[in-house]
Formats: sequence, C-alpha cells, structure tokens
Amino acid sequence: MKLIINADDFGLSKSISDGIVKGIKEGYLSSTSIMVNMKYAKYAVELAKQNGINCIGLHINLTVGKPLIKNERLTDENGVFLYNRKQIENPNLTFDDAYNEIMAQVNLYKKMSGGGYRPLRHASSFN
Repeated sequence: MKLIINADDFGLSKSISDGIVKGIKEGYLSSTSIMVNMKYAKYAVELAKQNGINCIGLHINLTVGKPLIKNERLTDENGVFLYNRKQIENPNLTFDDAYNEIMAQVNLYKKMSGGGYRPLRHASSFN
C-alpha cells in the first residue's frame, strides 16, 4: 500500500507555496494541487519548475479570491467569490455558473502545465 499526501492551496500565497515545495523536496508530501486563480499561482509554477516538482494537480476553487470569468451570481460586490453559505443560499446560482468557472480554471491549468493535463490518471507536470 502506498500513502499519498497531497497539499492543497499551491499558489494561494508565497509562504504556502514555498512550504509545499519544501515538503515535497524533503519527502513529506507526495503532490500538490494549484489554485490557478490565486495571486501567487504563477509564482508557484515557476518555483515548481526551478525545483523539478512535477506532481501538480488542479485545485478547483469556487470559494476564495476572484473567479477567472466575470459572473455576478458567483461573486459579491467586490468581484470576490461568495463564500460557501452565501453560495448555497443563492437561489440564482446555476449549474452553468459553476461549470463555466470550473472549465476556465481547467483551461488555464492546461495552459500553465504546457499541455501536460491528465485529469483521471495522475497529477500533471509543469515541466
């Protein structure tokens, strides 16, 4: 049996991204998943490339930060995602609202990974 320890939130902040890379390099973490819509996503990708980290999956994010596409049903007046309870209680939110944002994140992930996207088999490589 193999234990896989995945660290979410790669790209959420500089310090989280640094810590995840350190954890992978030291063997404490098996993989990570990137939040492509976050401020430090590009930093995280570059950090992974510099350190030969190639075990990066996609962390679909519909609750933190700003979406990749404009959608007033998913966001507050500042353009930031509505948090869980507010989304759940939003009668105007549709399947398509979530789906369109998810696909925008998948497409950005494909671009960031250089086409190394493999969603069903294992985490993709940014190398």
